[in-house]
Amino acid sequence: MLKNTTGSATVHLSRKLLVLAFALALGAAPTVNAQAKAPAPVSQNSTAQASTEAPVTFGVISIRKSKAEYPTVDGFTADGFVVKGYPLFMLIADAYGFSNYRQMPGLPSWCFDERFDIQAKVDDADVDKWNKLDFHTKNLALQALLASRFNLKAHREIRQGRIYELVIAKGGPKFKAADPKDLPPSGVRMSVGKAPPITTDNLASLLTGGGVSRLVVNKTGLSGLYNLSFRVQPDNNSSDPGNPVSEPSDPLIISALREQLGLDLKSAEGPVNFLVIDHIEQPTAN
Repeated sequence: MLKNTTGSATVHLSRKLLVLAFALALGAAPTVNAQAKAPAPVSQNSTAQASTEAPVTFGVISIRKSKAEYPTVDGFTADGFVVKGYPLFMLIADAYGFSNYRQMPGLPSWCFDERFDIQAKVDDADVDKWNKLDFHTKNLALQALLASRFNLKAHREIRQGRIYELVIAKGGPKFKAADPKDLPPSGVRMSVGKAPPITTDNLASLLTGGGVSRLVVNKTGLSGLYNLSFRVQPDNNSSDPGNPVSEPSDPLIISALREQLGLDLKSAEGPVNFLVIDHIEQPTAN
C-alpha cells in the first residue's frame, strides 16, 4: 500500500477508491503484492515477532485524534514515519502488507471511523541505519508501534474463500506495452500524480485494495510493464441522502475493466491470507 520511502510526497485524496489512488499517486505500483500469488506462512503472533525482530524501533511517537476529512500521507521519512488524518485500518494494512481490509477480520468500527495524526521518529543514533532499510523491514517498526501504543495482537490464517481471477476478456487486451522512454530510471520514483507503468500482477494487487470485494489473483499470463488506466463511474443512485454517491460496486469495476482494458474478473475459489485481529485498543497517551 503506502510506501513512500523518500518522504518527499504528500498526497491529499478523496475517499473514492482510496487505496488504489494512494498506490498510483505515490508510484508504489511497481511493488508486486506477493500475497496475491501465494499466502504468507502462518504466524501465531505477528506482533510479538515484530517487537523482537525489528532492528530499529521508534524512539518518539505522537498519536492524536484528527479532525481531517481526508488523509495526508508523508509515509516513511528520513527519520521516521508521518501520516495525518489516517484511519487505523489502513495503518494496520500498511504494516502487515495487506491491501484489502476484508482480509483483516476482527477490527472494531472505530478503526474505520476515527482518524489519527501520527508522527514517529527513530533515535538520532539510528537515523543512518533507518535510511538503509527497505520498507518491508521498516514495516516491522510500524508493527511494533501498533503493538505498544494500540495493544494490537493479531495472527495470520490461510482460509479457503471466494476470489477473483484476473483474466484476458473475449476480444483480447486493449492496451500496449509501456514505451521504454516512459520508464523511470532505476531507483527514481515517478512524480506525484503521475501513474507509472505497471505489471498485471500490480493491477491485481491494486484492484484487491482499490474497490473490489475479494482478493484478485493475476491469471492473464501477461508479463512486462503496461500503461494501464481506466475510470469507474460511481453509482449515483444511492438511497441515502447523506451519502448521495456510493462506492463503485464489483459489477461497475468489472464492466470498466472489460470495456476499457479488455480484462475480466472471473469468480473462483482459492486460498486467502488473513490477518485476524485478536485484540486492539484506543491508543495510549503520549
